[in-house]
Amino acid sequence: KTILDSVDLEISSGERIALIGSNGSGKSTFEKLLTGRISLEKSINIPSTTRFLFYDETLAFGSMSLYDELFCGEVSPSLTKMQEILKNLHLWNELQENCLDVWEWLKTKSFKNSLSNGQKQRLILAKMLYWMDSDIDVLVLDEATSGLDNKVNTDHADAEKILDYIVRYANKDKKRIVVISTHQNIDGFISILSSEYKFKSFFFEKDGDKNTIKEV
Repeated sequence: KTILDSVDLEISSGERIALIGSNGSGKSTFEKLLTGRISLEKSINIPSTTRFLFYDETLAFGSMSLYDELFCGEVSPSLTKMQEILKNLHLWNELQENCLDVWEWLKTKSFKNSLSNGQKQRLILAKMLYWMDSDIDVLVLDEATSGLDNKVNTDHADAEKILDYIVRYANKDKKRIVVISTHQNIDGFISILSSEYKFKSFFFEKDGDKNTIKEV
């Protein structure tokens, strides 16, 4: 069956995009098409030098300590940089509730049994942001905050706060493309993005445009 036909979609440098829709509506498939994880009969016109950084819900740390996983065995990591990222992901204070020294605690804990799902997601995101360099052109986030509430009226972590920080961090030079897919209700955050695309049973459209992706 035909999944994509006559799609004309241009994403410009520095654009911030939200893909919105329920589970199973096609958001993840579209991101995999965009990043080449699913091949097409006709190629997408993406510069061959483009480098993607991709988050999806299957990502996990291995059996090393959380500290070693975060810093990839780096001899002299920038603790200041990582702490700042963890604070902005509202994770530093949560970890600090478990111990007197967060770094020592991270050295004794593994990924599997030490964290909630929302904390695991944010720790992976912290590692991605820490190691993201200027060569990364496109950051793609697939349900990166599904373990968090959509929005809470406290200083605790929620999807809107976390996504807002990630976009600001990744797009601070206004050059990197950021693509976010979520089924969550994050209207307050979406209003600041460049573009919003809505999915429903693989029907895909942008308000005011004629771009469509639909199942035939």
